[in-house]
Amino acid sequence: MSVVLSVYSQSAYKEFVLPAIHNAETVLVMDRKLFRLRENLELHLEEVDQKWAFLPSLGCRVKGGTEGAKPLTLKDQANYRLESDSGRFCL
Repeated sequence: MSVVLSVYSQSAYKEFVLPAIHNAETVLVMDRKLFRLRENLELHLEEVDQKWAFLPSLGCRVKGGTEGAKPLTLKDQANYRLESDSGRFCL
């Protein structure tokens, strides 16, 4: 089954279809021009036992879902917020 991650900001909306692979990592790149960011943002994810989870990403952290869960697992219909390490809103 395919997993689609929708990413949006005030400037853009983009859907990423996560690869149908098992026990692997993938990196999604949010283009700085499209999302009007200072620099490209890389979002690292990992699929283990048919569950996708966010991995630590340089310069940004994921908020939402089940706070405090490590790693933060993707849930159907959940909303997540990306924040810079300084606490400033990213996406």
